[in-house]
Amino acid sequence: MPELPEVESARAVLERSALHRTVVDVDDVCRAVWRATAQYVLR
Repeated sequence: MPELPEVESARAVLERSALHRTVVDVDDVCRAVWRATAQYVLR
């Protein structure tokens, strides 16, 4: 089943720019995301 067009667009961008690259840093400044994420999900 095909994804939504905006999801497919985001996937394509990530595939072109991030595939086979190593994550070296993460910026967790957006506290709204952390507040919305239940603690048990992160374990």
